[in-house]
Amino acid sequence: MSEFDKLVRIIKNFPVNETIRDERELEANLEKYLKDVFLTSSFELERQKITGNVRNDLVVIAGNKKFCIELKKFTDVSVASQIDRYLPLYKDGVILVCWKCSQTLRDVFNDVKKQIRIPIEVIELRKYQAII
Repeated sequence: MSEFDKLVRIIKNFPVNETIRDERELEANLEKYLKDVFLTSSFELERQKITGNVRNDLVVIAGNKKFCIELKKFTDVSVASQIDRYLPLYKDGVILVCWKCSQTLRDVFNDVKKQIRIPIEVIELRKYQAII
């Protein structure tokens, strides 16, 4: 299993214990969760990392690989241009984590995955919670 796939699996296990009020709260809670999970691993985590002229919510570094995690509470296909700007900077993978996203965005991600070599994933957290 690749480092990207491990990271996706870990994020899918992120428990949401209360209503997400905004992206900042989601970012803080996911950062804490990832730091707890990565405590015994070789992953590093940076929050609000500035690379070039973009600011990334979370960046995970595993050895010589860097993965971008973009966070949204609710999102749709309008986020695609933002993710597109991240792809040249994070050739090891980009993950969009949200509470809820549109079906159109899920379809776009699935189509793009088939066309590019950079791993990308959209994780809709509400789908992985025991209680919605």
